[in-house]
Amino acid sequence: MAYHDSQAPRRRLELLVIPVVTSVLTSLAIVMRIFARWFLVNNIGIDDWVMVIAWVSSMGLLGETIVGWKHGMGMHSITLQPKDMIAILKDTLAIEITYYITVYIIKVSIILLYLRFATEKGFRRTCKATIAVLTIYAFICIIVLLTQCIPLTKVWDITEALPGTCINRTVFFYITASFNIITDIWVTALPVRTLMSIQRPKREKAGLVLIFAMGAFSCVAAIIRLQTIAIFTFSKDPFFDAVPGDIWSAIEINVAIICASLPSLKPLICYCSRSERTRRSNQSSSGRGYIQHGSGGGGQRNGSKLDPEIASESFPMTPGVKGSVNRTPKDAGSDTESTEHIFAAPDAKSFTEARMDFVKDPRIKRIRDMV
Repeated sequence: MAYHDSQAPRRRLELLVIPVVTSVLTSLAIVMRIFARWFLVNNIGIDDWVMVIAWVSSMGLLGETIVGWKHGMGMHSITLQPKDMIAILKDTLAIEITYYITVYIIKVSIILLYLRFATEKGFRRTCKATIAVLTIYAFICIIVLLTQCIPLTKVWDITEALPGTCINRTVFFYITASFNIITDIWVTALPVRTLMSIQRPKREKAGLVLIFAMGAFSCVAAIIRLQTIAIFTFSKDPFFDAVPGDIWSAIEINVAIICASLPSLKPLICYCSRSERTRRSNQSSSGRGYIQHGSGGGGQRNGSKLDPEIASESFPMTPGVKGSVNRTPKDAGSDTESTEHIFAAPDAKSFTEARMDFVKDPRIKRIRDMV
């Protein structure tokens, strides 16, 4: 009699659909991030490219998950062929390595964003020290995974007849998952003190805090993943019980990439909002038989890379002066600013001095000439 279980098809469907859907959303976030940084504000940085690398790595994780799905991951062991079991175990090792690499790259990208606009020496030292710790940790994790069994082929030895030794994988996964949760909280909390101290409108400050707080959901996903690891490591049917861990690994990584990209999307949101307002204004004007100019947004000026309301990111923080941001007086306090100003040391320079730096800035003259 053939073995039948109604849970296996549903679990296999979840294993395929959830990682694919979250990966599609992540891809959209990355495309919008690069478009906003590169084409709208012309201020793409190393943190953006590192996040692109993290996205590529996450796509690799998705591919490995699909490979495991094709070999029967999510099915009960009693229904699998030995060759499929071996293939799934090999694929699981690849998933584990890719997971640790991707998580590491995401956190480095977030910290590079902090460093890109931070001027306070203490904060910069803390960020660099965090990157160093994360690098050492990721290197150790990969080495341990590649040497967890000696010989490594014992990892996928389903007969358990191959001589050799293996580490306690349960302890390893508990330690690494706990460390990931701690570092998630640490990286998310790094800029909180600065966010609380900046002098910004309450609505804008609340929005910034909300964006960073959304990163806490990645911490929640990591905690849930820790619980699934406990089920998997003690399971007598690991090919079936490994699915929740793989699903939550994909959710954790993709949510982290999306949340880390949200602060970079503000110029794109403002651009779309201005375009929509201009379109409605033009439609309204056409209905009255004439075209309005000026307050409606100006058709030629709207959407330009030189539009000061959109391109406020194209004037980065002055390296030699703490806390100063080169932007037009019109841009001060506007809703189109992104993340550049939030990590500066507050009250480091008077408004008059900052305004003089702005007036003397040769970049402003070039832009005025172009306009």
